[in-house]
Amino acid sequence: MDSFSFLANADVATISDLYDSYKLDKNSVDASWQDFFKGFDFSLTWGVEKATTNGTISTTDPAQVHKEMAVISLIKAFRSRGHLLANTNPIRSRKDRRPRLDLADYSLSDLDLETEFEAGKFLGIGKVKLKVIVETLNKIYAGHIGFEYSYIREPDVKDWLRNKIEKEAVAFSFPIEEKKRKVELEKDRV
Repeated sequence: MDSFSFLANADVATISDLYDSYKLDKNSVDASWQDFFKGFDFSLTWGVEKATTNGTISTTDPAQVHKEMAVISLIKAFRSRGHLLANTNPIRSRKDRRPRLDLADYSLSDLDLETEFEAGKFLGIGKVKLKVIVETLNKIYAGHIGFEYSYIREPDVKDWLRNKIEKEAVAFSFPIEEKKRKVELEKDRV
């Protein structure tokens, strides 16, 4: 199991509050959270620092940290439940399994779609607008092919498969000639 899989279902506001407490006094949080936050600087890691007029970095915007964590949670949720949205049956509509993959489920809204997030790096697309992240997640996990791999317990195998899926699914498209050839091959089989 992914060592950070718990973050997909975590309350990001609570984590943000715990981190704020940790910054003030590391002993104010449980030892397990101290280990989690040890050496982990949200402001530099996620690029949500604010520059002052003289060019130095000031404190982070807690709301932005909260939103970055929400986007990360959304990405992890698509990785584990995106297949529940995939349109894999051409005959009938998919039953609504309530996969909790809407922006509102992660304290995000349509107003955030034009905001750039560092969390796009988790998908290998860099710092991009949330709408690009959502479009990419839908193309990868909720298209005509569904990927379900969260049950894989070997971290190396799971990471390899996830990387392969996320890198190749975005660019995956057969040329029209190959599509026609595949149809012709199917006709010959019958």
